[in-house]
Amino acid sequence: MPKKPAKYGIKIWANFHNLVDISHYNAYVLWTSIEPSWQQQKPYRRRLFIEEVGEMLVTPHIKKRGRLPRSSAAATMVSDLQGAAAGPSLISERKSRRQCHFCMDRRVCSTCCKCGKLICKDHSLSICSPCST
Repeated sequence: MPKKPAKYGIKIWANFHNLVDISHYNAYVLWTSIEPSWQQQKPYRRRLFIEEVGEMLVTPHIKKRGRLPRSSAAATMVSDLQGAAAGPSLISERKSRRQCHFCMDRRVCSTCCKCGKLICKDHSLSICSPCST
């Protein structure tokens, strides 16, 4: 059986991207026919529409994400979205890692928002144990 050339896989992806592009354009035409006054003053309305659709599709998945990404810009974006969904956090994060104030053998970044002591996950609920009383 002869091998298929490497271009075969590229053609599939090109067709997929073409299909997505056509779908975006169809959705844009439908949206502008329903809301003709949407972003009327801007000449790049289609790009704005595609950005908003992409944001709306990705946001629920980012909020469900378990771990933060490695890059700092992506991590701040994910934590901002997750923080907006969860509400304000009572434990603040530090940049440097130091020892837990109570057990002295774990290196942690979390601090209590009331007293500022470094705490590990075992010694914290929403706030450190002494501040909760």
